[in-house]
Amino acid sequence: MQAAVPGFKLRIPGLEEHVFPRGTIVLLTARPGTGKSAFAKQFCLEGLRAGERVVAALTDITADNFRKKIGVETSNLDVLDFLLEKPNGVNEISIKIHQLILKAPGKQVRLIFDSLSTLGTLFNPELLSPWLLDQRAKLSKTSAMVLALVIYATGINPPSVTRSLHTFSDVVLEMKTDETKEEPERQFRVLKARDVSHSARWIPFVITDSGINFVSS
Repeated sequence: MQAAVPGFKLRIPGLEEHVFPRGTIVLLTARPGTGKSAFAKQFCLEGLRAGERVVAALTDITADNFRKKIGVETSNLDVLDFLLEKPNGVNEISIKIHQLILKAPGKQVRLIFDSLSTLGTLFNPELLSPWLLDQRAKLSKTSAMVLALVIYATGINPPSVTRSLHTFSDVVLEMKTDETKEEPERQFRVLKARDVSHSARWIPFVITDSGINFVSS
């Protein structure tokens, strides 16, 4: 009998039962203020509840503020604060991220990078696609099981950069605010999931203290 391959469940609509292998990169895109940080919090807490390690690499929020948002004190959470400790380049960021990941060989690790769009403002945005491709290669080869959530705010870097990031991501999630309704409504969809059948319909959601809740339609 073939041994079961360990993997990750995202626990999101349309993908609840699907298991993703090591090195999967999930790109979450939306305009600023739509709910990306709430989703990242939920992603982090789901991993900690499952006994996984979480590595958070931050350029948009300080480590202290991130820990306060998570509200959980645990040795399974490592935070890299690139907002206060300015990196010298994208290579330095990669090295520090993978040093933390390699602390737990063979263990399941969730990586949060918040955010890739800010990285494009710190350095050349044309570096984002090659950097993301390099992360995919490294994560698939590391001894740890890694699932990466990469946050990306649209409207900041050129559209061509955004399109190339879609190409190099295994899963692309989108959020938007529908202003055509009587009350503006936050919506979410799975735009792309490599080798997985899924629905691409927009799903309404609300932000709560514990993350985001999807509204039944």
